[in-house]
Amino acid sequence: MKKEEKASAEADAQRLILELRARLTELERQMEGLRQAAISDLTDRKRVEEALRESEEKYRGIFENVQDVYYEASLDGTILDVSPSIETVTKGQYHRDDLIGKSMYDFYRDPAERDRLLEALQRSGKVTDFEITLLNRDGSPFTCAISSTVMLDALGRPAKITGIMRDMTERKRAEQERERLQACLAQADRMASMGMLAAGVTHEIVNPLSYVLYNIESLAEDLPTLAGPAAFEDAVSRLREALEGAQRIKQITRSLGAFSRVEPTEVTPVDVQASIEHALTMAFNEIKYRARVVRQFATVPAVLASEGKLAQVFLNLFINAAHAIDEGHVEDNEIRVRSFAEGETVCIEVRDTGKGIAPEHQPRIFEPFFTTKGLGAGSGLGLSICKSIVESFGGEIGFQSELDMGTRFRIRLPRAPSDWGKTQVAPEERSSETPAVRGRILVVDDEAGIRATLVRILGADHEVITASSGKEAQELLETDRGFDLVFCDLMMPRLSGMELHRWLAGRDPALAEQVVFISGGAFTPGASQYLAEVRNLRLEKPFDTASLKRLASELVLAARAKSKG
Repeated sequence: MKKEEKASAEADAQRLILELRARLTELERQMEGLRQAAISDLTDRKRVEEALRESEEKYRGIFENVQDVYYEASLDGTILDVSPSIETVTKGQYHRDDLIGKSMYDFYRDPAERDRLLEALQRSGKVTDFEITLLNRDGSPFTCAISSTVMLDALGRPAKITGIMRDMTERKRAEQERERLQACLAQADRMASMGMLAAGVTHEIVNPLSYVLYNIESLAEDLPTLAGPAAFEDAVSRLREALEGAQRIKQITRSLGAFSRVEPTEVTPVDVQASIEHALTMAFNEIKYRARVVRQFATVPAVLASEGKLAQVFLNLFINAAHAIDEGHVEDNEIRVRSFAEGETVCIEVRDTGKGIAPEHQPRIFEPFFTTKGLGAGSGLGLSICKSIVESFGGEIGFQSELDMGTRFRIRLPRAPSDWGKTQVAPEERSSETPAVRGRILVVDDEAGIRATLVRILGADHEVITASSGKEAQELLETDRGFDLVFCDLMMPRLSGMELHRWLAGRDPALAEQVVFISGGAFTPGASQYLAEVRNLRLEKPFDTASLKRLASELVLAARAKSKG
């Protein structure tokens, strides 16, 4: 038994040794795996650390050299960091160390802009290219576009604000310069068009002026000797002809005034049909030997534009249409102008039966200085300026053309909102018969003939006092302001109507509101701006007698009612 026990013990010991060796081998294998993993982990950690170091260096390089301003701020707006480019953007007025720890909201010029930015950040967590105006240390403004993001912490909670600020001052200046250049080009094109049309417009004025002058001169000679019904009828006939000719001249001069007027950039509601008619009047001498004009006007709402610029667009289209048609055979050719509404859009089409535009030229017709006309016949600016003007009004212009079949241009403009420009409650409707109230009216004009005309028109119903200059009116109003109404010429030497009105507004604001500016239609940009800032009515020369008398009576009534109230 002892031998068997000994053999069994040796066998058990052998198995234990084998198991221990197997376990040791496994432990060695696991230790090797751990060692390799540790090496790998260390390598990865070094790689990560190296990448992080490179990233930080790259970030710091960008941070130090970026031209836009990068910033970080706490949620309450305290600046945590800002890139050194802040010194360049502010032209040395601010340095990085000056700003850290201060509130970025202290530099906003307009608190309303700041509030809109904060609202946008709270609503969506980020803003892109949000334009604001900041103030330099010396108080000068500079325009910036800000893109900001609210950064979150590991738990998804808002932690800080990061953003980029881009200086827009130079871009804004460049845009203003471009707009100024476009305005100069548009004015140059307008003047070039007027120069080209001058002979035709002169012809259209000379014809009626010839028989107006003859009829008036002959009446002046014959009136003392007129006798009998036949002579009386002849005199009446001559007066009617003179009146008809004067009305034609009036229409031409009004169209010239609308077309050549230097206007402010602000848009106002404009009657599309009136602008078309002004342009047709100007272009009539170019058209009448080439084609018939066919009008297809629907009742359309006003559009937001400026009357002169819109007339310039139509004039360019009418002149181009006329030049696409050879002279002669008027009855075989037409220029058709059509207006209609499509929802909130007003559409205007100008179609001609001319030569059409060659396919190879069509992609370029809106390019500046591109023209297919001969030397001296066109500047190549017309259609480019038309496109610029239409787009500045929020519209679009396009065309279709076929060789020998004609061309159709279509303009689409947004309609003016129905409440645009209504700064006061509209007066209640009055009956067509205005109650007779004799008022006291001051007429200020440096033209003796205008003063005499207004006295003749208004003198039967009102007491009319006249002043031949702004200075004379000022001296009169120093001691006597008992007027219901003042008709005042806008442009006068020494003291203009604007200067007189500004002076009067400081002494008698109620009477200043009763000033009606009268104008020949051409005035300076300063006058245009002043008229846009005040609410006074403006009356164009020459006057319509019935309308002038009605207006005067209504304004006298309003002044009396206001004084009683």
